[in-house]
Amino acid sequence: MNKIKKLETDYPIYCPFCDELIRGDEEDGPCFYESGECEHLIFVATDCSFEEFTERFCKNMNVDLEKVKSLDDAANAYSNIDEFTDNVTIPGSIKYAIYEGLGGSLGAYFGFAPTDK
Repeated sequence: MNKIKKLETDYPIYCPFCDELIRGDEEDGPCFYESGECEHLIFVATDCSFEEFTERFCKNMNVDLEKVKSLDDAANAYSNIDEFTDNVTIPGSIKYAIYEGLGGSLGAYFGFAPTDK
Protein backbone atom coordinates (compact mmCIF):
# COMPACT_ATOMS: atom_id res chain seq x y z
CA MET A 1 0.00 0.00 0.00
CA ASN A 2 1.48 3.32 -1.00
CA LYS A 3 -0.15 5.27 1.83
CA ILE A 4 -1.91 4.15 5.00
CA LYS A 5 -3.93 6.68 6.96
CA LYS A 6 -5.22 5.87 10.43
CA LEU A 7 -8.49 7.65 11.14
CA GLU A 8 -9.64 8.66 14.60
CA THR A 9 -13.30 8.13 13.77
CA ASP A 10 -15.22 5.99 11.35
CA TYR A 11 -17.75 8.63 10.20
CA PRO A 12 -17.95 9.81 7.48
CA ILE A 13 -15.62 8.16 4.94
CA TYR A 14 -15.06 9.83 1.57
CA CYS A 15 -13.03 8.65 -1.40
CA PRO A 16 -9.71 10.53 -1.43
CA PHE A 17 -9.83 10.73 -5.24
CA CYS A 18 -13.41 11.70 -6.18
CA ASP A 19 -14.84 12.71 -2.77
CA GLU A 20 -17.73 10.21 -3.11
CA LEU A 21 -19.37 9.37 0.22
CA ILE A 22 -18.43 5.79 1.07
CA ARG A 23 -19.81 5.54 4.61
CA GLY A 24 -22.31 7.93 6.17
CA ASP A 25 -21.96 10.06 9.28
CA GLU A 26 -23.02 9.10 12.81
CA GLU A 27 -26.58 10.29 12.23
CA ASP A 28 -26.90 8.01 9.20
CA GLY A 29 -25.35 5.05 10.99
CA PRO A 30 -22.82 2.74 9.40
CA CYS A 31 -24.30 2.93 5.91
CA PHE A 32 -21.98 1.61 3.26
CA TYR A 33 -22.60 2.90 -0.23
CA GLU A 34 -24.19 0.77 -2.91
CA SER A 35 -21.68 -1.01 -5.14
CA GLY A 36 -20.50 0.87 -8.19
CA GLU A 37 -20.80 4.45 -6.97
CA CYS A 38 -17.06 4.96 -6.54
CA GLU A 39 -14.68 3.52 -9.11
CA HIS A 40 -11.68 4.06 -6.83
CA LEU A 41 -12.80 1.82 -3.94
CA ILE A 42 -10.99 -1.51 -4.24
CA PHE A 43 -11.94 -3.15 -0.93
CA VAL A 44 -13.89 -2.81 2.30
CA ALA A 45 -12.91 -5.17 5.10
CA THR A 46 -13.07 -5.71 8.83
CA ASP A 47 -10.84 -7.85 11.00
CA CYS A 48 -13.31 -10.69 10.42
CA SER A 49 -13.72 -10.71 6.63
CA PHE A 50 -13.93 -8.79 3.38
CA GLU A 51 -17.22 -6.99 2.91
CA GLU A 52 -16.49 -5.95 -0.66
CA PHE A 53 -13.62 -6.17 -3.12
CA THR A 54 -12.92 -5.63 -6.80
CA GLU A 55 -11.39 -7.78 -9.49
CA ARG A 56 -8.53 -5.27 -9.68
CA PHE A 57 -7.76 -5.81 -5.98
CA CYS A 58 -7.85 -9.60 -6.38
CA LYS A 59 -5.52 -9.51 -9.38
CA ASN A 60 -3.09 -7.28 -7.52
CA MET A 61 -3.13 -9.65 -4.53
CA ASN A 62 -2.89 -12.78 -6.75
CA VAL A 63 -6.23 -14.15 -5.54
CA ASP A 64 -8.61 -16.02 -7.85
CA LEU A 65 -11.85 -13.98 -7.96
CA GLU A 66 -13.83 -17.16 -8.71
CA LYS A 67 -12.87 -18.52 -5.29
CA VAL A 68 -14.26 -15.80 -3.04
CA LYS A 69 -13.43 -17.67 0.16
CA SER A 70 -9.79 -17.78 -0.90
CA LEU A 71 -9.58 -14.04 -0.26
CA ASP A 72 -10.07 -14.56 3.47
CA ASP A 73 -7.85 -17.66 3.27
CA ALA A 74 -5.14 -15.59 1.58
CA ALA A 75 -5.42 -12.99 4.34
CA ASN A 76 -4.99 -15.75 6.91
CA ALA A 77 -1.53 -16.44 5.47
CA TYR A 78 -0.64 -13.12 7.12
CA SER A 79 -1.30 -12.40 10.77
CA ASN A 80 -4.56 -10.62 9.90
CA ILE A 81 -6.57 -8.79 7.21
CA ASP A 82 -5.02 -5.46 8.23
CA GLU A 83 -1.53 -6.75 7.47
CA PHE A 84 -2.70 -8.50 4.27
CA THR A 85 -4.22 -5.31 2.85
CA ASP A 86 -1.00 -3.40 3.58
CA ASN A 87 0.52 -5.38 0.69
CA VAL A 88 -1.47 -3.78 -2.14
CA THR A 89 0.99 -2.61 -4.81
CA ILE A 90 -1.31 -0.57 -7.07
CA PRO A 91 0.50 2.74 -7.68
CA GLY A 92 -1.05 5.62 -5.74
CA SER A 93 -3.22 3.35 -3.57
CA ILE A 94 -4.45 4.57 -0.19
CA LYS A 95 -5.81 2.60 2.77
CA TYR A 96 -7.91 4.07 5.56
CA ALA A 97 -7.61 2.08 8.79
CA ILE A 98 -10.04 2.65 11.63
CA TYR A 99 -9.49 0.99 14.99
CA GLU A 100 -12.37 0.80 17.45
CA GLY A 101 -13.05 -0.91 20.73
CA LEU A 102 -10.92 -1.38 23.80
CA GLY A 103 -7.34 -0.61 22.83
CA GLY A 104 -8.28 -0.38 19.16
CA SER A 105 -8.98 -4.10 19.04
CA LEU A 106 -11.50 -3.98 16.16
CA GLY A 107 -10.50 -2.74 12.73
CA ALA A 108 -12.25 -1.58 9.58
CA TYR A 109 -10.32 -0.99 6.35
CA PHE A 110 -11.10 0.88 3.14
CA GLY A 111 -8.78 0.63 0.14
CA PHE A 112 -8.71 3.11 -2.74
CA ALA A 113 -6.66 3.37 -5.92
CA PRO A 114 -6.59 5.81 -8.81
CA THR A 115 -8.06 4.64 -12.06
CA ASP A 116 -6.20 4.48 -15.36
CA LYS A 117 -8.57 7.09 -16.82
